[in-house]
Amino acid sequence: MASLQDVDFSTLSPEFIELLLTMPAASVPPGADSRLISHPSRTWWQVTVILCSILSGIFVLLRAYTKLVVIKSVDAADYFILIGFFFLLSEVIIGHWASGAGSGVHQWQLTVAQLFDLLYWMNIAEIVYGPTTFFAKMSVILQYIKVFAPKLSPVNRPMFFASRAVIIISALAYTIMMFYMTFYCTPRSLIWNKLQPGKCLSVEPAITASPIFNIIIDVVMLLLPIMSLLKLQIATKKKVHISLLFGTGIVATVASIIRIIYAVRTLKPNADISYLTLGLGLWSYAEITLVLIASSAFTLPKLIKSKQTAINSAFSFFHIPFSSIGSFMSKSSSNTELTANKGTLQEGGWKIEPESKEYIVKSMHFETTSEEAWQLYEGGDIRVV
Repeated sequence: MASLQDVDFSTLSPEFIELLLTMPAASVPPGADSRLISHPSRTWWQVTVILCSILSGIFVLLRAYTKLVVIKSVDAADYFILIGFFFLLSEVIIGHWASGAGSGVHQWQLTVAQLFDLLYWMNIAEIVYGPTTFFAKMSVILQYIKVFAPKLSPVNRPMFFASRAVIIISALAYTIMMFYMTFYCTPRSLIWNKLQPGKCLSVEPAITASPIFNIIIDVVMLLLPIMSLLKLQIATKKKVHISLLFGTGIVATVASIIRIIYAVRTLKPNADISYLTLGLGLWSYAEITLVLIASSAFTLPKLIKSKQTAINSAFSFFHIPFSSIGSFMSKSSSNTELTANKGTLQEGGWKIEPESKEYIVKSMHFETTSEEAWQLYEGGDIRVV
């Protein structure tokens, strides 16, 4: 069967081409809805981008606060996370135009002109996807380098070379894929406007190679810290906790696998491309979001530790009325005993004896008779047990 590239477009009149652009972009399957849709629904796209933008934005802001206010220093990984986040937002903007052009709508419900518009925005999305993924995932590798292998030593030799090799290989691979998706057709406009003469290379290698490469990088991101942790002389329980922290990015692999399923399905003959592009785009958002969350979460332990006193005070505030009610309901107030770093609460009051001083806090209503005693309680020196 002849393809559009075999047609001599010089023999077609402009009027005929205009007529083709208004026709359905595919044959209608038996029993399918044949109505053309001029204003596609964006519900799923809107829900997904709102969740991805908000969740990734929260974690990026928490990391920025931790690095600027708590740690008071920034490094290359922080810049990579920030660039990756802004690339994600650019993907959202591109997705807005793609969804308006018919992403998620069956191809036979779109005109040829609508399909060409959609193909244009999907090509832009594929071009931007490479650098977006690169900056997001390499921010994780940069943190591995900072933690495990800032300098070469006999202990960290595998991590030192492997992490840097991953960055170099990824930079080359994503750059090649980005340029391939940009220029695989001559003229470039033939990528989306099929009603013109020209030549195109096969797009299949780039469409399949990109998600497969992402899955390989995800697996490497999981294995690298585990290899280094096995050499550390620390408790097994602590190794597990650290592995879980560094391995949170593996959840992005699930999104990568689902994305490759959609990508491969677009390559099948008579594929419903416009319908499949929605799933392809949404899982791309999910993949990048999960990587940004995992990378930003590396600093959360330091943020929590810096706010531990405030967190303890908050939990203590909510714990006080419940502990009072529990004491009252059990009718065992006469046996109530609270312990702390600096004293013991018995029936009748709180007895604190630092430096031979004594302060009293009434046991049932926890009203202070000493400002210092209450400050001790707020600071976590006194806790209910």
